Amino acid sequence: MSDPGNPLPPGKDVRALFDKVKLGDLRYRTFAAPKTPQKNEPTYAPAQAAEVAPAAPAASHPRRALQSVFDVNARLRMASAQPLLAAGSGAALIFASCAGGVGKTTLCASVARVLSARLSNVLIADRCPQGIVPYYFGLERLSAGGLQTVYPNARRAGYQMTMVNAPCEEQPNTPTAAWLEQLQAESTLTLMDLPTLNHRSQEQMVPAGYVVIPLVPDVQSIASIARVEALSNGSFEGQNRRCLFVLNRFDEARPLHREIRAHLEKVLEDRLSPLTVRESEYVPEALSLGITVLDHVPQSPVAKDFEQLAAWLEARLLSPAVPSEKVEIA
Repeated sequence: MSDPGNPLPPGKDVRALFDKVKLGDLRYRTFAAPKTPQKNEPTYAPAQAAEVAPAAPAASHPRRALQSVFDVNARLRMASAQPLLAAGSGAALIFASCAGGVGKTTLCASVARVLSARLSNVLIADRCPQGIVPYYFGLERLSAGGLQTVYPNARRAGYQMTMVNAPCEEQPNTPTAAWLEQLQAESTLTLMDLPTLNHRSQEQMVPAGYVVIPLVPDVQSIASIARVEALSNGSFEGQNRRCLFVLNRFDEARPLHREIRAHLEKVLEDRLSPLTVRESEYVPEALSLGITVLDHVPQSPVAKDFEQLAAWLEARLLSPAVPSEKVEIA
């Protein structure tokens, strides 16, 4: 590196290093070390930090955000062609059947999901001792007297619903009846899932309204119509009610199903829904996922069946004189 007789620390004699490799003619620069600020020297932040615009009051942000959500919800939800039901109007749909496995609870949960997109303050009353209505909305079974809020699915706009568990008992329960009456007074529409009707007259303390009875297209369903009406009349004696029938799990390709439907149209006339619910593997598949078929496959034909059925039921609640064949979903 440098002269052995006069050594310099390595890396200090820059000029000797450049001369050694014959780079003495090149220009080079050295820079002073950055000056560290002294304690008595004032430090300051950039001017931009001191000129930040003042923030709006914190209370205004949630209010503005909620208002935008409500506006979007109002634009996206399904519009009803009929005027909305008023809270405390006493409108009710009571789902009942004489036999299990005909789709009573599926109809109740699915119709509730459709109408919650059209009406606000919908109440679902699960009156079965071992009710499974909560399972259609991803909830655990409620204890007796429990209340639960059901929110709309992210894929389907709508209003939130209220679910109550009030199982029927053999002995009339006056506090339960008064509680349900109070909940109904605060709701636009009440949907009730009753336990299977049996030979005993069940003095159910339930609101006045239509009794919706699903039928499957077989000979046994035809034979049970008279029994269903007798039991419903005995259970709801002295109240303004009318039974409406829905043909569930219908297959247009089967001749027997078409014959049964033609017979029911003659016997029940306008009390039979003109809209059938077709048989579909999507319905049990949706229940296994903890959702309704309208949340699972909203564009499927069976989901459209439930939407049309809900529109027909809503029209009957609003105006019993509306011809059933003219009811259309909005």
